[in-house]
Amino acid sequence: MRNNTVLIFLLGFCCFYTQCQTKEPPKPMDTEFTITPCQITYKGKELPLGKPFKEWIKIFGEYNRFV
Repeated sequence: MRNNTVLIFLLGFCCFYTQCQTKEPPKPMDTEFTITPCQITYKGKELPLGKPFKEWIKIFGEYNRFV
């Protein structure tokens, strides 16, 4: 009977202890894009929404299929 009481106490303590441990907050993603309610930026440069395609080329560079 005493062994059962000790076993139940230890199991309860282990369950309580594992629930009280704090988890690390999620690490923010490392990305080149930033989106806010007011603007979208790429590498710190504001994206020219609604402007000609040539403005986008200035930010992203010329298109090529090479990696």
